[in-house]
Amino acid sequence: MRTVILASSFKRAFKRLVRRQPELEERIEERLALLTADPFARGIPEYWIVDPQINTVTVLILVDGFYEETRFTGNIAIASTILPELQLTTEQVLNPG
Repeated sequence: MRTVILASSFKRAFKRLVRRQPELEERIEERLALLTADPFARGIPEYWIVDPQINTVTVLILVDGFYEETRFTGNIAIASTILPELQLTTEQVLNPG
């Protein structure tokens, strides 16, 4: 089972938005449920798992109905098929700023 952890800044933004527009809370929660649903069942073409405990970013790419997994660590550029121009390393993802 995979767990999606929302960044605290996103959580704060969500709470501010709901305070200003409470009628949006249900719609936003539905969207969040879609984001956290099983990516395998949804056929998401690419997703990343960031694991700060082992300093790794794992990229899973859907190829012919199966996910191919590539792990990245340190200062190696993370390869993305969806955003090929993206220039990020695991170090940058784990230690932004």
